[in-house]
Amino acid sequence: MKYSVITTFLLILCFAFSAVGQDLSRLKKLSKDLKRQSEDLVERTQKDLKKSEMRTQIEIESAFMANQLYSSTVLIGRLIKQKYHVSEIRYAGMVLSDMAKRFPLETKHAFEWKKSKDIVSEMSRELRGLNAGVIETENYEVDEEKILGKTFWSGMVDDDVQILVQGSMVTTKTITGQAKEKGLFSFTSALPQQSRIRVGVRKKSGRGKVHVVQQPDESNDYTAIIEVKDEEGGARAYSLEIYWYRR
Repeated sequence: MKYSVITTFLLILCFAFSAVGQDLSRLKKLSKDLKRQSEDLVERTQKDLKKSEMRTQIEIESAFMANQLYSSTVLIGRLIKQKYHVSEIRYAGMVLSDMAKRFPLETKHAFEWKKSKDIVSEMSRELRGLNAGVIETENYEVDEEKILGKTFWSGMVDDDVQILVQGSMVTTKTITGQAKEKGLFSFTSALPQQSRIRVGVRKKSGRGKVHVVQQPDESNDYTAIIEVKDEEGGARAYSLEIYWYRR
């Protein structure tokens, strides 16, 4: 059941609409390597089932896992090839990493399973190094009843500022322009340190553009980043409502 949920989730991701404009060549190679490795495991585990007169539980589970791994590599390979959003590919990588924790490393095909796990680890490291880019804009809306919590931030922005939200703390980082006071903030509840949490933002006042450029996940210690760009010259006051909900 849990493996079918994993495959279904990855399939849903294939119908998302975001694109990634950066070099994914290393990730593509790792995806192809993992696909070849999973094909080999499918063949090996199927042979084990055919040879055995009485199939053991571990033989059945290994064959099932090998087929699930192969299906997942096909789907994540499609995400990478079609340049879906990094945040979506990264989450698919996290699902794959969770699957790798259950690889049967104590079987006679331990070497092949270990090699597959190493490739998954390499993919995770590669994904952590990618720039997430723009994920949400201030125009994106979600039903109010789905919102789990909010933080309200107000402050001055001159050109380009990033607002980092982690737990119940907010910090600001000036990218370009003159640094201003860090601003004021308040929470209705802390940003959860959980998977599948997505952050959005509403601009209550201010003239520039506001984007979520990093969604919180395990790889960034559950830190969301909101970027405010004011390119019209001079500092202006901004008021933001940052909210989160479960995907």
